[in-house]
Amino acid sequence: MAPPKRSRAAVEAEEVLDVRRARSFLSQDASSKRVRLSYSTHEKREDESSSSDSEATGNQDEDEDDNGRGRQDSPPRTQYEIARDDGFRHLQYEDQDDQRATQKIKSRPQRIGENHAAENGIIESVECFNFMCHERLFVELGPLINFIVGENGSGKSAVLTALTLCLGGKASSTNRGGSLKSFIKEGRDNSIIIVRIKNQGVDAYQPEVYGETIRVERHFSRAGSSGFKLKSVAGKTISTKKADVDEISEYWAFQVDNPLNVLSQDNARQFLNSSSASMKYKFFVRGVQLEQLDNDYKLLTEILESHEAKLPSLQEHVRRSEREFSEARKLRDIAQRNEEMRREYRRLRNQLYWSQVAEQEDLLQQCDDQIASLDEVINGSESSIEQKSQALSQCDELLARAQAALQEKQMEATTINEDVAAARAEFDEAKAQVTDIHRQLRDVQQRHSNAKAWVKDSEQKIQAEEQRLDAGAGSARQELEARLNDAKSDESSTREKMDQGANAMPELRDALKAAQSTENAGRLDINEKREEISSAESRLQTLQRNGGSAYAAFDRSIPALIQAIEQDSGFEEKPVGPIGAHIQLLKAEWGSILDTTLGATLDSFLVANKRDQQRLARLMQRFTWGRTPPIIIGKRLPPNMNLREPDERFDTVLRVLRFDNDWVRSQLIVAHSIDRIILVKERKKAEDVMLNHSPPPNVQVCLASNFKERHWLIYGASCGL
Repeated sequence: MAPPKRSRAAVEAEEVLDVRRARSFLSQDASSKRVRLSYSTHEKREDESSSSDSEATGNQDEDEDDNGRGRQDSPPRTQYEIARDDGFRHLQYEDQDDQRATQKIKSRPQRIGENHAAENGIIESVECFNFMCHERLFVELGPLINFIVGENGSGKSAVLTALTLCLGGKASSTNRGGSLKSFIKEGRDNSIIIVRIKNQGVDAYQPEVYGETIRVERHFSRAGSSGFKLKSVAGKTISTKKADVDEISEYWAFQVDNPLNVLSQDNARQFLNSSSASMKYKFFVRGVQLEQLDNDYKLLTEILESHEAKLPSLQEHVRRSEREFSEARKLRDIAQRNEEMRREYRRLRNQLYWSQVAEQEDLLQQCDDQIASLDEVINGSESSIEQKSQALSQCDELLARAQAALQEKQMEATTINEDVAAARAEFDEAKAQVTDIHRQLRDVQQRHSNAKAWVKDSEQKIQAEEQRLDAGAGSARQELEARLNDAKSDESSTREKMDQGANAMPELRDALKAAQSTENAGRLDINEKREEISSAESRLQTLQRNGGSAYAAFDRSIPALIQAIEQDSGFEEKPVGPIGAHIQLLKAEWGSILDTTLGATLDSFLVANKRDQQRLARLMQRFTWGRTPPIIIGKRLPPNMNLREPDERFDTVLRVLRFDNDWVRSQLIVAHSIDRIILVKERKKAEDVMLNHSPPPNVQVCLASNFKERHWLIYGASCGL
């Protein structure tokens, strides 16, 4: 459908009657689209008063004559014709109407002023290719009236015919041919007609789509095909439908089939030679489209009669529908209330559910906090228990060793105690003898003192006896003292042995700790060997299970991915991977260290550019992965490039590996510097190479093995894991 037309500029307020006629493509009146009358308030009032006066006078004089003539001359008429003609009352004052119309037409140029070009709806040019007798015909038309003159065959009728056909007219209406094929030039198979229409101003037709010029093209061929094209001013095809061409013609009132707009030579000649009142009336009816209007009225009358016949049943249907509508409205209101209640119920139920969830989440959070705190306590207790257990085991072992040493010392002490007891018994016996001697000596002295008085005469004798007694007692004392000294010397030697045993305890404890350290180191070595054996057995089982496949050590989806890459021809360069499948280890003792050093690179795929990387990533998404392989945009070293490698006496990562792909070798050299990482089996030798002296030339990293840890990395002058 054509878009609604915009309002035009209003005419001058003094204009009483403005007759606007349907304009052809050569018209210069920019403001007329269809026939319409517009009255000002003052003039309309005058016309109505004069018309009413005329009608009053005419009714008194001529009513009877007219009615009589109508009954005598008129044939039987239908209800539609009676409603249409209305007694021909509009013809009662024909002379006055003609006079008034003539006055308005004469005064119109004075009101409007000079001619001016319309802003839209003007034919700018007509162009034909292989049309009629013309291979190419181009006519550019002016903005106002155009007169096309020329000799016979110069193309005057071709321009008019081209306009008629290009704007949607029928071939038969041109009286130049029965079909479009007859308009194609002899010797040609197809023809093109192009008409350009001005499309400017406020009343332009879809200016945002077509621009300032609408280009209408019609193509037809001898094979019978025909079609339209609507193009914008830029040459872009907007539509190929004839309905859109008809909309444009309707918008600007292009009536190409109207004989008053387009009058062909044959119709003009026939009209001039054999015109009659009946033929003039037919031309008039067709020209002002009264015939079409009459047909429309008949159709409307039939439709109205059909609708009037259906009206009672439709009214009953309307009443029934109104009742149903009322009931449906009530049901709708009930349903809406029910739906609102259901929504409210769902909302409250969800709130209840979520409140329970929130409550349980709070409880869960509290439990999690308690569990976390208890886990911390348990972890602390376990670590403390482990520490205490280790300390207790050490103490038990020390206690056992101390008890063993104590038992040994106790046995030695028992022997010593026996010797001491024997010496003590001898000492007690000697002491008893000494005590007895002292008692006897006191008795002797007492007797001597008692007898001193009466034994004066025998002093010499007593002295001699005392000397004799003293001599005998001295030898016994000397013997006892000698035995006592021997016992004391035995006791001191025993104490020296005990002191030596106490002094030897720290050395024994140090030896115990050294033995425990040696045992722990041995256990670590045993565990490492067990892990290596377990890993080797697992790999062996995997290899046996996969039949020795090169991809057995990788993810289970790798073989399917490799097959998909081989079948995909969209890569600029086929990806290479996994990298580990293109490497062979020449010295097995370095397998664990190199596996850790190279890491995820062994599972990676190499691509040449970003596009291949994205394509391979999309391809990987088809499979299930434990861990998706990385994709690396690889780099290549120039062929025959001389590498600056360390001395030949050192093994490097590059020297212990064999490659079946130069791209993989280049990538590992660039990314991991495998040509500058040396491998040393002993830590002391590695430290001597890297730390005690300056690092060898072209050495970046040193890897050392056979220590407590699985491997050592030495960077420059520092050592790391």
